[in-house]
Amino acid sequence: MLTFGKSDLTAVAAIFTFALWSCNNQPANTGKIQASTPPETAFAPTPLDNSMNNSFKLRLEWHGKDPDGIAQGYEYRVQGPLFDNTWQSTEAFFVDFKFRNGWYAVEVRAVDNTGTVDPTPAKLRFHVLGPTFDKGILIMDDEPKDALLERLTDAYYDSLMLGAGYAKYTVWDYQAKFAIQRPTFTSTANGEGLGAFSTIIWSTNPAGNLGLNERIIQDYLDMGGNLWVAGSNVIEALTGTSPSGIDLAPNSLPYKYFHVLRAKSADLNLDWLLGIDNRFPDLQTTYQVPRTTIFQYLTTKANQLIPQPDAQRLYLFSGNYYRDTRRSININSEEFANTPCAVLYKGANFKSALFGFPLVSVVRAGSLTANVVNTKAMTTVVRHMLVNEFKEPK
Repeated sequence: MLTFGKSDLTAVAAIFTFALWSCNNQPANTGKIQASTPPETAFAPTPLDNSMNNSFKLRLEWHGKDPDGIAQGYEYRVQGPLFDNTWQSTEAFFVDFKFRNGWYAVEVRAVDNTGTVDPTPAKLRFHVLGPTFDKGILIMDDEPKDALLERLTDAYYDSLMLGAGYAKYTVWDYQAKFAIQRPTFTSTANGEGLGAFSTIIWSTNPAGNLGLNERIIQDYLDMGGNLWVAGSNVIEALTGTSPSGIDLAPNSLPYKYFHVLRAKSADLNLDWLLGIDNRFPDLQTTYQVPRTTIFQYLTTKANQLIPQPDAQRLYLFSGNYYRDTRRSININSEEFANTPCAVLYKGANFKSALFGFPLVSVVRAGSLTANVVNTKAMTTVVRHMLVNEFKEPK
C-alpha cells in the first residue's frame, strides 16, 4: 500500500491541474495546415487554339503541374453539339472524342493530391469538320442483281418511299459507287460521306459490304445517325460469319449497336411475317400465280434474331409450318416458328433497326414479275419507322 505526505499530495495536484490546462488551452494555430498551392494545367499543342476544320475524331491531351505536390487527376468539360458543358473527371492525361460539325470549347483543370483544383482552367477553342446529318434519307443498295431485277427493285423502293410520303431521298448503288474506294464518314473533295445523312436504309445480302465498313458505321451511330438494315442474312453481312444460334461476341456490331444477343440463319420458304403490334401489320409473303393454283413463296435466307431485353421485337416468323406436297418443299420452319426476325434498338444518340428479311423481294414466275412482300403493308411499316421512330421530316 502506497502512502503520500502533504508535500507529495501538493505536487500531484499541481501535475493534475497542469494536465487539465493543457487539454483545454491549445495553441491558437493548432489544426491549421499550410495552404496547398493550386496546380496549373495546360493543353498539348494539337489542335491549335481557334484552328479550323479538324478531324471529327480528336484525342485531346493535357498535363498538370503542382509546385508542392502532384497532379492526381483532371476535370474537363465540353461546350458544343451533343455535349452539355458539365464537368467530367478522369485520371488520364487524354480523352478520345468524336465531334459533330461545328465549333467547340473545351476546358480542363488539374486536381492535386490534396483535392485542390486549378482555379484557372486551360481553355481551347476549335472547329471540327464532322458529320452534318443534313441530307435526309439515304438508301444504300448493296444487293447485286441482274439489270432487269435491279430496275424492278428500284421501282419498288420508289413505290414504298412515295407511298410513305417521302419524295426526296438519295439512292446509292454500292457496287457502282464504291467499286474503287470505300465510303467515307465525313464529306471529302470526292463527294458526300455517310455522315451527311440523318437516316440510312441499308439493303444487303450475305455477300454485302456492311462488315467492310464496320468502323464507319460505328462512327455514324455513335454520332447520332439512324440505321435501318434489311435483307437476307443481315447478320452474315454484318459479321462475315453465318450465325449458328450461339451468343454473339459482345464487341460485335449486331450485339453492341442492335442489341441482338444471338442469331441463326436458314433458307426458308416464308408465308407470313407477324407484326408484334398494330404499327407493324402482318406481312404476307406469298402470291398466287395468275390463272393457276400455284403459290409463289418468298424464298430467302432469313435470320432468327434473339434480342437483348432492352431491344424491341418488331416481327416474328409465322408458326404456320408445313410441307407443300405439291412441290415437295417445306414452308417456314418449326425451329424458327414464332421467334423474332426484326428488332429495333434505341441507343443514347441513335436508333437502329435490323430486319432479317428484305423490305422488297422481286421474283419472276415465267414472264410474270411480282413483289412477294405485300407492298401496302410494307409501306405502312416504312411510314411508321421513318415518321415515328426515326423522326424524319417529309
